[in-house]
Amino acid sequence: MRKTMLNLKVMLCVIIVCFSIQTKAQLSGVYNVPATYASIGAAITALNGNSVTGPVTIAVAAGYTETAVVGGYTLNAIVGASSTNSVVFQKTGAGVNPIIYAYSGGTATPISAIQDGVWRFNGADFVTINGIDITDNNTANPSTMEFGYGFFRASATDGCQNNSIRNSTITLNIVNNVAGSGPAADGSRGIEVVDATMAAHITALTITSASGANSNNKFYSNTIQNCNYGLSLIGFADVSPYSFADYGNDIGGNSLATGNTIVNFGGGGTTSAAAGVRTLAQYNINLSYNLINNNTGTGVNHATTIR
Repeated sequence: MRKTMLNLKVMLCVIIVCFSIQTKAQLSGVYNVPATYASIGAAITALNGNSVTGPVTIAVAAGYTETAVVGGYTLNAIVGASSTNSVVFQKTGAGVNPIIYAYSGGTATPISAIQDGVWRFNGADFVTINGIDITDNNTANPSTMEFGYGFFRASATDGCQNNSIRNSTITLNIVNNVAGSGPAADGSRGIEVVDATMAAHITALTITSASGANSNNKFYSNTIQNCNYGLSLIGFADVSPYSFADYGNDIGGNSLATGNTIVNFGGGGTTSAAAGVRTLAQYNINLSYNLINNNTGTGVNHATTIR
């Protein structure tokens, strides 16, 4: 009798495990915020916990706003994402872009191992952000964000590839201009692509596979303003034949229609350099058709080096 009961318990456990595996959601199609998911954060959580079996669109209503959770959002590599099963977060309907506001009270600086940012991509591939703005309303350090959108390697063999940010306005704060450390650039960065993990932002990785590169990412038609660096792309300093380096990242596309507007950068202090775009160890990079102006008349002249 005891053996029979034991067998029944084992069978029940197997059934429960199999049921749990089978009922894990497989996402495909259009999902709305704030309808299907109450927030962009909830949609990110769903993508992190499930797989995709077809193209996925997270349609965010025009005019929608939310404040990121403390520490910001993290989108991991999505199971099933590919060139055909891409994941798109985009504005839907007429009106102004949705906005994600930075959380209040950041505690990090550009020399911290874990830095403050609004949205991290952790080895994610084939993700597009289209018309989702980021705004940091923090006004003093260390509360201000170090980055708006940040692309990190999950490991030495898992980088961010084939992603896109377009038609978005990213507004940070130039008062964050402390010099960075390692692959972390100085001060605030609107968009950052970095040779580091999220947990070790100031420690460069030694990449051991082409899959570990941050490659073929596109940044088109964005307005990036009030940052110390508009965009910062710091890659792995590979040696010949450079097989594991970052390749094919594209800032601005091939026409004025896809170029970015990078304005009012720098001017926050005297402790670091500033630039519209900073790159290092990037191969076959395109940087074209962008409007770059450190002071349009509403900005602040930078007191030290502008690169």
